[in-house]
Amino acid sequence: MSIDNRYQGQSSSGLKYGIIEVTTLCQFRCPGCYMVVQCHLNRGDMTLAQAINVLDLCCNFCGHELETMDILGGEPLLWPHLEMYIEELLRRGILPWVFTNMSAITPERAKWLFERNVHITGKLNIADPTDTKQIVLQAEMIGATVTAARKMCSAIDVFRNAGYRDPLFRLQNLIRKANIRLVPDFIRFCRSRELGVDLELMGS
Repeated sequence: MSIDNRYQGQSSSGLKYGIIEVTTLCQFRCPGCYMVVQCHLNRGDMTLAQAINVLDLCCNFCGHELETMDILGGEPLLWPHLEMYIEELLRRGILPWVFTNMSAITPERAKWLFERNVHITGKLNIADPTDTKQIVLQAEMIGATVTAARKMCSAIDVFRNAGYRDPLFRLQNLIRKANIRLVPDFIRFCRSRELGVDLELMGS
């Protein structure tokens, strides 16, 4: 299932797709992020019990389990209960979909996620991580250092080395004035690595 077709077609009654923000922790300060703008970052996490209760409430409301659950933050890889929550989702037959800046990934964790067919949407706003000027732009677009931007970009290969390809893995590009010219090359970058593309246009 791809993120661009799961919302198409006739929907049965009740909820099918969930979105949960499990943590406010994040390493970055992306300009335009609503958590940054509203000063909500680094205010704490959901407990595992709270996150599971969301599933119960959804199931009670619509009479069946959800089909998918998008796991957001902050940065969900920083949430200490992520693996346990994913196991609970899988036990219920719910497809986990993690939206991440990728920076906290390790080879072991990427392998664990891949073995469970967990969908990953990473973040990248440039087209060539080896280009010094583009790396500086990437750092500006995540409100972090160039070192942090390089680490984020290198995480793409951590996922790929674990076996991730489209449709299990895609890169989301938040398109703004500063990087819109790079979009064609961004798409080529993703396609050449068998990665999915997720484009989101922002008005700034």
